[in-house]
Amino acid sequence: ISLGLVGSEMCIRDRYWRPGVENGTRSAVVFLEGGGWCYPSQVEQMSGANCAVRRNTALGSSSAYPPSIPNTGYEGGSGFLSTDPSKSAFSNWAVAYLKYCDGGSFSGARADPEPARNNSGGDIWYRGKFNLVAMLDMLVAEVALGSAFDEVVLSGCSAGGMACYLHCDFVAGYLAPHNVSVRCVCDAGMFLDIDTVTGAGNVMEQRYFDIADRMDCKSGLHQQCVASESDWRKCMFSQTALAHTKTPTFVINSQYNFGEWEMLAPSWNDTSVPPADWAACWCVRSRICACESVTVWCVRVRVRTGMCGLSLIHISEPTRPRLVSY
Repeated sequence: ISLGLVGSEMCIRDRYWRPGVENGTRSAVVFLEGGGWCYPSQVEQMSGANCAVRRNTALGSSSAYPPSIPNTGYEGGSGFLSTDPSKSAFSNWAVAYLKYCDGGSFSGARADPEPARNNSGGDIWYRGKFNLVAMLDMLVAEVALGSAFDEVVLSGCSAGGMACYLHCDFVAGYLAPHNVSVRCVCDAGMFLDIDTVTGAGNVMEQRYFDIADRMDCKSGLHQQCVASESDWRKCMFSQTALAHTKTPTFVINSQYNFGEWEMLAPSWNDTSVPPADWAACWCVRSRICACESVTVWCVRVRVRTGMCGLSLIHISEPTRPRLVSY
């Protein structure tokens, strides 16, 4: 799978391409890379959650990208995007692997850079939505995505799965003038709009709202969602975006996603204490403990509710089928 690169300003227009074979030459998976998020105001952290730190990694700069990567050397390469037909229904499809560099699930739309806020020097660009558009433009111009293909599946995992929800309708609308059919398969991208178990409140809302505000994401999110919600920043959440999504979407998600689990008791800037048996709740799954009887069940219900995009009574809605694991 080979790199297509035109410029490298915060990874702008960076994607890898694997051609389709046999009867998959007119079908393509556009896969949005995952890798968590960075939070512009959380400058105390010295991990990738600090945008100034992240920009010096492969999730913030394209300077160290190799010209190609092996078919198993990228997210999904040995599973969902495998070339082995026994593992994937998309094994002979073309694959566009879109690199992720804005730290905001491809939603940043800030025109001007922000000076680094932790005295690390230099500017930080939050232009994920511009990157997404540029990469789609490249695919149309360089591999004829708009004329040589009949169908596209937009997908992604984790933060890329969240981006799949946020931008499903946008990509479908982008390719609609080319008469390309679009469906979305979003994997492990449901991160809930829910309070933590520590009493610190809705920490993920604080973090996503920070991304939305400082990365100027309003124009980079689902526009019907933005117009409909009382607080447009709620459209950063997959469950909110999904409720407004018209494009057929297949949901793949664990009811007890470990990434989501850890966010229920975040360690950064949260001095509150989780329930005493919290670790046992998710390390010893057979044990029924105090927090499991309340918090964990609520998470399960909220995940299933979010997947429907509306409410539990829509669990069989044909445009939102789902594969839910325990």
